[in-house]
Amino acid sequence: MLSKEEWNANKDSTSIIYCFEDGTTKEITMAEYLRAHPEHSAEDFRIIKELSDELLYHDYHSDNYHGYWKADQDFSGLAALVPSPEPGPLESLLRKEQLRFAFRVAARLLHSGKLTAVQRRCFIAYFIKGKTVAEIAHDEKTYRMTIWRHIRRLEAALRDAV
Repeated sequence: MLSKEEWNANKDSTSIIYCFEDGTTKEITMAEYLRAHPEHSAEDFRIIKELSDELLYHDYHSDNYHGYWKADQDFSGLAALVPSPEPGPLESLLRKEQLRFAFRVAARLLHSGKLTAVQRRCFIAYFIKGKTVAEIAHDEKTYRMTIWRHIRRLEAALRDAV
């Protein structure tokens, strides 16, 4: 099935529609999904549906954009068509879902009132802003080992919050 047909079928549906190479399709409704995955909620299905729509939309527009010049390339230009080492759609979907889950857990921990002001600053600087332990130690005017201990305790608290 062409990416345009996949995208059109999926975007107008409340279900998730999988289109296979041989042209067959599989429609998964929210009720089916929740029956198969009782640990998930309607919100989880909505997130997956949204990501599925986004991936299909990206594929459709990518095919549409590149379709004009791909056919005109000769064999010497095939190197440009080799797939990039970027993650595939499923891996990308899983990473986005894991990231959303991590942010929910982190937000729960930050708003729990269990962290001191220093721990909160360290958490935000390290996990959200991506600063190094050395940068945080410099900002907090303390030793790197002290910050490293804070980070290890925060990692443990995150594991416990899951």
